[in-house]
Amino acid sequence: MTDPADDQGPPPPRPEPTWRPPDHPDGNWSTIVVGVIFLAIGGWYFFDQTLGFEMPRVRWGDLWPVLLIVVGALMLFRSAGRRT
Repeated sequence: MTDPADDQGPPPPRPEPTWRPPDHPDGNWSTIVVGVIFLAIGGWYFFDQTLGFEMPRVRWGDLWPVLLIVVGALMLFRSAGRRT
């Protein structure tokens, strides 16, 4: 005696997904820059606090505007690149 489920054939094909993430051929530079900044700050504290190296003291109150300038310039550069 044969099983009726064996005679049904292959299952129907799965439908294609309707949503896909957008393609970014140039990469996501703002994510890379923020990641590098976090790595640099983390490395700074790791060498200073954990390994005991004498790192130069940085006044963060003087540094944060530079970070804003870098991120803002990167955003402008990326938006100008998309228009060309």
